[in-house]
Amino acid sequence: MRNFKLIKTAAALALGASVVTSAVVTTDASAASKYKIKSGKLVVAKTGKVAKGYVTYNKVVYKDGKKFTGLKNKVYYKLGKKATGTYKGAYYVKGAKKVTTGTYNKAYYVKGVKKVSTGLYGSKYYKDGKLATGTYKGAYYVNGVKKVTTGTYNGAYYVKGVKKVSTGLLDGKLYVSGKLNKGYKLYNEELYKDAALNAELVIFEEKLYDGAKLNEGIKEFDGKWYNNAELANGVVTVDGEKLSFKDGVKLPLVVEGITTINTSVVEVAIAAPKGDVLKATVEVKDGKGNIVPVKAVDVSAGDKTVAFTFDKTITDADFTGIWTIDGVEYNFDVLNQFKAIKDASTDIALYDALKAASIASVNPDLVGAYKTAIQAAISADKATKLSDIQPIIDQVNKEKVEEVKEEELVKALKDAKSNDIKFLAALQANFTQVNKEWFAEYKKAMPATITASKDVQDKINQVNETKIGAAYDKAFKSLATADIQAARELLTTYGATAGKDEFDKKGYANDSLDVLAALAKVDAATTNNTLKTALVELDALEAKLVEKYKNESAVTVKDEFDVKEVKEEFLADYRAAVKGAVVGSKNQRKDIATIITTVNSAKLAGQKEATVTAVQGIKAETTEAEVVKLLQDVQTAHRTANQEPALNKVNEAYAKAYKAAILAEGKLATLTTADAIDTLIGEVNTTEDALAQLSAVNEAKTVAEMTSALTVISLTNGTSETYINLSAANKAEVAELVLAAKKEKFDTKEAVAAAVALAVGERDGLISAVNEAIKTPFVYKTVDPALKALNVEAYNNLDAVAKLAAAQKFHANVPTKTAANGEKEVVDFTNLTAIKEALVAATK
Repeated sequence: MRNFKLIKTAAALALGASVVTSAVVTTDASAASKYKIKSGKLVVAKTGKVAKGYVTYNKVVYKDGKKFTGLKNKVYYKLGKKATGTYKGAYYVKGAKKVTTGTYNKAYYVKGVKKVSTGLYGSKYYKDGKLATGTYKGAYYVNGVKKVTTGTYNGAYYVKGVKKVSTGLLDGKLYVSGKLNKGYKLYNEELYKDAALNAELVIFEEKLYDGAKLNEGIKEFDGKWYNNAELANGVVTVDGEKLSFKDGVKLPLVVEGITTINTSVVEVAIAAPKGDVLKATVEVKDGKGNIVPVKAVDVSAGDKTVAFTFDKTITDADFTGIWTIDGVEYNFDVLNQFKAIKDASTDIALYDALKAASIASVNPDLVGAYKTAIQAAISADKATKLSDIQPIIDQVNKEKVEEVKEEELVKALKDAKSNDIKFLAALQANFTQVNKEWFAEYKKAMPATITASKDVQDKINQVNETKIGAAYDKAFKSLATADIQAARELLTTYGATAGKDEFDKKGYANDSLDVLAALAKVDAATTNNTLKTALVELDALEAKLVEKYKNESAVTVKDEFDVKEVKEEFLADYRAAVKGAVVGSKNQRKDIATIITTVNSAKLAGQKEATVTAVQGIKAETTEAEVVKLLQDVQTAHRTANQEPALNKVNEAYAKAYKAAILAEGKLATLTTADAIDTLIGEVNTTEDALAQLSAVNEAKTVAEMTSALTVISLTNGTSETYINLSAANKAEVAELVLAAKKEKFDTKEAVAAAVALAVGERDGLISAVNEAIKTPFVYKTVDPALKALNVEAYNNLDAVAKLAAAQKFHANVPTKTAANGEKEVVDFTNLTAIKEALVAATK
C-alpha cells in the first residue's frame, strides 16, 4: 500500500504539470499526432488551420504557426530553437541570458555585443574582458587607463610601456625615481654627476672623490690636502718623502720625535727634507693646551734635527702634563714617573714610584724582584719608557705564581708517590695524556726523587710514545684496518702536542698512519677498479706528504711510487701479485712500486715476444695492411718494454717493401728478436726514403715543390752543401733553374746533386754577369746578353728599340752607396730575384 501511494502521488504531479503546460506548449508526443507542417507553417492536423499560441513540435517552438524568435519565459529562441547570440541588449548562450554590459567568459560586452577580450576598447585596456593593469602595444595601463608610453610614471621610467628602471642604471645613465638624476648622487659606491659617472675631483658628503670613486693616495684640492678621501692628518710618505699634515694643511716639517726640551729650546727629530725649508716653525702646546710660540729657523735639505727657541721665558714649573710639538706628544708626567722608578734606590722608593705611576698588580712582597728585573731591563735598553714597566711587573708576578704552583705540585707528587691511588689521581689532575691503564709504566719511569713537574710530563710522554709506537708496529706488520684505527686512536688521545718551534711528531705519525691506511686499501682491493682507485689515492697522498715535508730537517719523505707506471691492462696481475706478497713486502710505498715494476717487466716482455712470434708468421697471403700492423705492434711492445723511444718508425706507405723484405729468401729465420725486426724496418725505411726523395724531385711541378724536394734529398744525403747554406729565397732560385733544365727524370741521388751543383754555378754566373755589366759605363753589347740570359719575358719580348731603352734604364737605376771618398759606388746584386724585379721595372 505504501508503494502504491508513492506511485499515485508521482502520477498526480505529472498530470498537474501536463495541465499547466497544455495552456502554452503541447508536448512533442501529443503534438506529433495533433499538428503537422503545411506550406512551412505549423497547422492543426484535423482542421488544417494555423496552430495558435506557442506549440513545441519536433523540439522546435512555434508561435502562431511560425518558428518562434524571441524570449519566452526569459529564454532566447531563434527560429524555434534555444540560441546563442545578442538579442535586445543582452547576450545569450543556448537560450540563457549571460550578460548585458559587462564581462562574460573572458570578454567584455556592451548591450550584449562582444567588444573585446584582450586589447583596447574605448581607449581602455582590457585583459580577459576586464579592465587591466600592464603593458599593451607600447603603452602601460593602470586599471585600463593609459598612463605612459615612453617616459616617467609613478617613480619609474618606461620605454614603450615596459618599466625599465626606478632608481638605477639604464643604458649607462642614472635614473632616480624614474627621472634622469640631477646633481651629485652616490649609487652602488660610485659617484654620479647628473646622469653620468663623475669625471672630476669633487667633495661630496665631506669626502673627496676622484671621478666616480673615492680618492686614493695624497691629493691637493681646493687648497686642502687629502689622504685618500679624508682631510690629511699625520705623517704620510709620498714618492719616498715623508710629509706631515694637520686638518688638510701641509706642515713645513715632519716631526718624528722630541730629543730635548728645556726652558729655552725644544729640539726635535725630523724626517730629512729633500730641499731647504726657509723660516720653518712648529706648533708647540704646553700641558694646558696653550700655544707656546717659537722662533722660525731655516732648515737645510737633509737635516735630521732642528732646535727651536722659545719666544717667551719658560720655567721648570711649566713642564707638567703632556706637551705636543706638531702633534707629537711629550708627556712630562710619564717621564717624571719613569725617572722616579728608574732612580728608586730602596724598596720603599720603588713601591711608591710604581703606585704613583698607576702600575697595576704591585705586590709589596715582590718589590725586590721587581727592582732586579727593572734594572736588568734598563741595562739591556729594554725599558726606556714608562709603558715598558707594566709588562715587567706582570712577568715577575706570573713567574712567582708559577713558582709557588710548581713547589706545591712537586710537594704533592712527593707526598702521593707512595700511594698508587693518590699518585694516579695527582697525575690525572695535573698532567695531560694520562692513560690509567699505563699507570704501572708511568710509575716505573718516574725519577727516584721528583724535583720538577716537567720531568713528570716528559716521563708520561715517553711511556705514551712507546705504547703508540708498539701499536703502530702492529699495524705496520699486519696492514689490518682495525690495527691502523687502534693506533690512530691512541695517537689522537695520548700523542704529545708539539711545542712552539718543535717538530710535530704527532702530525708526522698521523701522516704515517694515513700511508698505512692507503697501503691497506691497495692490499684489500678485490676488483680492478678498486685497485686503480687505491693506487691513485696512494700516489696523491705521497705527493702531498713529499711537498709538506720537503723543507723539514727532522724527517725525509721521498717520492717512491708513481701511479703513471700503472697500466690498465695489468691491473688483475697487480692484484694477484699484491695478494700473494707477504705483508713485509707490501707495507711500504716502495714495495708497491716494486710489485708494479716486476709485473710490468714480465708482462711487457711477454707481449714483446708475442709480437715477434706474430711477425715470424707472416706469409705470402698476409695483407700489406696486416704486415704494417704486426710491425707496429712489435715496435710498440719493444718501446714499452725496453723504454727505447728511438726505434725506427713504421711507415704505412712502405707496406709493400716491408712485406717483400720479410719474405725475402732466408730473412724470416733471422727475425727472432725485436731488435732484428727494428733493423729490418730501418733498412727498408732508408731504401724507400731515398726512392721517395728522388720521386719527389722528379714529380715536382712548381718552384716550391722543387725547393722542398731538393732541400730534403740534400739534407738526407749530406750533399749540395752550398745549396743547403743558401737562404730560402735563394734556394728557390736554384730550384727554379733545376726545374727549367730538367728534361727527363733523375735516375739517382747523385744525378740530382750534380744538377743542383750545376744550377748553383749557373745562378752565380748569371748574377756575376749582371754585376760586371753594371760596374762600367753603359755598353749595350755587354749589358744586353747579361740581361737576356735571365729569361725575363718582359724584357726578352721587347723590340730592339724598347729593349735598348729598358737596358739603359736598368743600368741607370742600379743600387748605389756613398763611398768613403764621397763618390757614388755601385752595389752588387746578391740574388736573381732582385735583378729580375729591377729589370721588369725598367721595362715599364
